[in-house]
Amino acid sequence: MFFKITNQDTKSKWPLKLTAKINQYILYLDNGWNCFDNVYYKGYCIEQSLDTKIKSKDFTEQTGNYVIIDLSAQFPSIHYDNSRSFPMYYDSDSLTNLHSQELTAVWFDGAVKNVTGSWEFYHRPENSVQYEQKNTPGKDKIVDLLCTYLVSTVESFTTNMPIFAADSKGVDSTLIRSAFDYCNKSYTLVQNNNRDLADLGWGYRQLHVTDTPHVQLTGFCGDELLLRNPLYCQWLLDPYNIELIEEFDKVSHSYMKGFFDAKYKVKLQNRKEHFVNKEQAYNHAINVAINDFQMWHVDNTITFTPLRNRQIATECMYADIDAILDQVIHAGISKEIINRLNPKLLDTISKHKNDYE
Repeated sequence: MFFKITNQDTKSKWPLKLTAKINQYILYLDNGWNCFDNVYYKGYCIEQSLDTKIKSKDFTEQTGNYVIIDLSAQFPSIHYDNSRSFPMYYDSDSLTNLHSQELTAVWFDGAVKNVTGSWEFYHRPENSVQYEQKNTPGKDKIVDLLCTYLVSTVESFTTNMPIFAADSKGVDSTLIRSAFDYCNKSYTLVQNNNRDLADLGWGYRQLHVTDTPHVQLTGFCGDELLLRNPLYCQWLLDPYNIELIEEFDKVSHSYMKGFFDAKYKVKLQNRKEHFVNKEQAYNHAINVAINDFQMWHVDNTITFTPLRNRQIATECMYADIDAILDQVIHAGISKEIINRLNPKLLDTISKHKNDYE
């Protein structure tokens, strides 16, 4: 789902390829896009098929992971799902989601439009989540919420392409598999990628990429949006004067302990932010999390990323102390979801995240 729209006749780097020249605009895309009446689109939508959405000119933001580039009018426009999975970079002449140090980044509370022949930024304050006074849900309520959401999403998801799932011991990918098992939807287990996509980002090392169009189930954003990123969780725990380093030191073994000690202990010791009230902590954590872009489609691989969901993340980050600690230390929420949807998969999960003992 990589793209670049520009009115400058210059070459673009892999994986982009020259796709179309319409009016004064040049469109570069990776493989795997569809086109209808000069509207280019890629990905999936949950509420309706993406093909139906395009043919009815419905560009409203819905659940899924998709992008729509409309070149049917005088000036181009871009549209996407309600939890945009990719970053964007722009100047007056160009718009792309391929990382560029020369262009200006557009975070989740912003967008770009072209109504006069040049790309312009506009602020979307509705995408900047703000703390609300509400009850803090415990583990059971969060598990109920996520089970309902995942089952509904999987049941609504339709595709004519084969579905692959990584033969992984990770808790997030196993979580997604459990939802497909619960819904009796089949998939094929595959190994990691057979192409070097590291230049696109760390997550692309974990994909099974082939020239055959397919959907790959992923657990991307599970750490960040489901309370397992230790830094984000520490921010949420600051107002309670709870230090994750001390909490991890209390346990001799857990799913996250080795990973935490190797990757986050020093980071937390050296962190600069410390929040004294829940509103500050929540606002910082959730808005950093939804700007943590990780995974979108590449060539003929369509990545299924249901854990990239702003509404679900917004609710989860109100969790009470016990739920946060259980999830960030033991992956307790994720494992309970798997237990409800397909308990047989619990035995397949690694004892240590990313094999850090």
